[in-house]
Amino acid sequence: MLPAGHAVYRTDLKHKVNTTYLTAQGGLRPTTSNVRLTSPRAGISFDWVYVTPALTFGQAREFGMARSGVEKISAGPGRELLLAVSGDGVSSEEAFRGEPADASVTVRIAGAELPVPELPTHTTSGAVLVLNIPASSDPEIALTDLGKTQTASLRTGERGGHDAAAYYPFRSGAATLFSPGLGITTPPAQAYITRLDITAALGAYDADRGWAPPGQAWLLLSIESSGSSQPSDTTGWQVDLDLSKHLTVAGKGLPTTRVPGKVTAVESQQVPFRTALPVKDPHAIGSDLEFVMTGDGTLRTSRGKLRTEFITAGSDVSLHLAVPR
Repeated sequence: MLPAGHAVYRTDLKHKVNTTYLTAQGGLRPTTSNVRLTSPRAGISFDWVYVTPALTFGQAREFGMARSGVEKISAGPGRELLLAVSGDGVSSEEAFRGEPADASVTVRIAGAELPVPELPTHTTSGAVLVLNIPASSDPEIALTDLGKTQTASLRTGERGGHDAAAYYPFRSGAATLFSPGLGITTPPAQAYITRLDITAALGAYDADRGWAPPGQAWLLLSIESSGSSQPSDTTGWQVDLDLSKHLTVAGKGLPTTRVPGKVTAVESQQVPFRTALPVKDPHAIGSDLEFVMTGDGTLRTSRGKLRTEFITAGSDVSLHLAVPR
């Protein structure tokens, strides 16, 4: 018997749980599936949640809890075991500077709140959270990050807490945008190509701007700029781009918006840049965003500072915002 009380147990699994085998053994009831919480720096995910008054030896073995000579693991009178099988945690993976405390995870059962130090905030497949709970209770998993707490019922999967709606469904995507080419037509002819690797995500928190207003969100943009030259120019050069003049983003629920900020493209180097755009209604944002680059840039070479023009009219790329699985 697992001790009565609000104890939390965790076991590392070396295999994928066989749900068909578990339910065929009898007595094990699934309560919900796909329990997920997302915060700026952490993600909690449970693919399946089960309850049972006792585990057979075969079920305990599937959960990595079998002990030699123990045929059954019981919860005790008026109690039951709740087993939550972890999946891959999903986080907005933002970059933060100097935040005071890590994200934390607790379990709330019948008015008690228990820390879960063993359960990483970025859960990975291969862990099970085991609770010995009163049979009538509705335990919650709680994720606290940057002063805000979100919760999810382990009975129903229903979310609660601060502004959870701004994160769900959390969506992100990535795309690569090449400039049409910055060229010098006077001999010797030379082309300089700027590449922007763009990652976009909807989130309720930005490291520089803080939490979005209630019900709103940020479109978080991470851009890595790099460059290449044809033929290769190894004398040292860079292209300076004012994004507010050259780069726009648009999509369903998002009118054409200029991206603020400046980036520099250097031969064979990646230069990071991040910014955030306010989104009044994150649920109105469609799945596809279009980024368009137009205009000209400033090229600095060994021959000095030169103004160059795009060889073609412009360049665009579509970025698909998808729910991570």
